[in-house]
Amino acid sequence: MELSPQLATRFETLQNRYPFKRSALIPMLMYAQDEFGYITDDIIHEIARRLNLRPVQVNRHLLNSSTLKPEVLEGVDLVVVFEEDSADALIERLRPDVHAKGTDYTAQSVPERATVAAVGARVAIAGDPKSHSTKDLIATILTRFGQTPSR
Repeated sequence: MELSPQLATRFETLQNRYPFKRSALIPMLMYAQDEFGYITDDIIHEIARRLNLRPVQVNRHLLNSSTLKPEVLEGVDLVVVFEEDSADALIERLRPDVHAKGTDYTAQSVPERATVAAVGARVAIAGDPKSHSTKDLIATILTRFGQTPSR
């Protein structure tokens, strides 16, 4: 796999920036996608080689991951986008330690609470007091651009 000199330099900088090499994985994937337009098996193998990971460990992070830039969400390692109405299937697959929901929920009202308990995780309520919701924001954007939001 031939990387451009700029991308190779970015990869080296990222590898030296983090105390653990694997922490550079998500930024490296994003920079590679910026350069090539998509992630190929060759890119996965190259990043795995540079980070001393197995390709399957790199692939795991591509599962439904967003292409948001790291500077947009400072401190966020991974954003997962999914199409289902609940995160049950995702929780079953990823088996997180914590499932966080916004303050518009209580621990008892989280729709995925049974799945969270089944995988041995816990629910955490986090964030600011809700005067907004993601669904309402998306509906506003769609309406603004002349599309009808689905409910």
